[in-house]
Amino acid sequence: MYPLSGSSPDLSTKYVNIVSFLDFYEILFYPKVVKNIISTLIPAVLEAGRKAREGQSNVSHTYKEDGSVLTRFDTELNEFLCNHISEKFPEANIVSEEKSTTYIPGRDYTFTIDPIDGTDSYSQGLPGWCVAVGLLDADLLPIGGIIYAPRWSSSSSEETLVVAEVGKKPTLNGQQITLDMEYEEAPEQSQLMISSILHKSFSIRKFRGKIRYTGCAVLNLLSIPLYKNITTALLTPLHIWDIAAAHAVLRSLGLTLDYFSGRAVSYADLVNREVTEELIIAGSTKSISMIRNIVTPLDG
Repeated sequence: MYPLSGSSPDLSTKYVNIVSFLDFYEILFYPKVVKNIISTLIPAVLEAGRKAREGQSNVSHTYKEDGSVLTRFDTELNEFLCNHISEKFPEANIVSEEKSTTYIPGRDYTFTIDPIDGTDSYSQGLPGWCVAVGLLDADLLPIGGIIYAPRWSSSSSEETLVVAEVGKKPTLNGQQITLDMEYEEAPEQSQLMISSILHKSFSIRKFRGKIRYTGCAVLNLLSIPLYKNITTALLTPLHIWDIAAAHAVLRSLGLTLDYFSGRAVSYADLVNREVTEELIIAGSTKSISMIRNIVTPLDG
């Protein structure tokens, strides 16, 4: 269980004893196989989120060469999480947004890090942002992830922590997520998550439900299992750190994340910091089919 409290000054202190026990258990009973690999990283992700939340009100920003927003917390937290994961798993690959590293094929694990997904929202004081760490196996399949959104409230807490431990069902603030896709049967009541610039290249006029946007790609994807009216997400091209953690959550619940054309997303194409080749679509088989039939590219 991962209890949260919006009033806690330092959530990471709650997990010291739990993680120490997990480390001991792994060494004693599984000396060659890492168990609870995701859970051991929860304190660091919570600490990163806490630091970002505390600094948000006074943060300033600059722009990268590609025009995306950058704050000092992006780079500082990227370094913090990279160092933490490297110390715990020195043989693993790490692909992070703010630090270029060399991907080495054949390693058992590859971690993805987005220190602040939704930096534009974050820099404006908006709540739609999160810290995301994903885990891929040796075949580059997404198998685990942690997503911590300190200012994105849920029905049970003022913040959101989603954990997808390897081989287990994902949890929201310590409670197992139960998938409810009833609104995929009612197009008028279903809702679609989109990225902020989708309207520039695609027409969604034929969609009969409502359109939503969180300000953050990871939260857009997570909205499918977290909010029952939201049945599908349609997002413009993204990087590996934008999708891996959320993809692991969706996979563990039997949901799909593919290219809009129907091709499977290959992470082998993304580990070297390339962007996805086309639109990303996520949801159930039925909801995805519906969106593919009504969303069309704009002329020109």
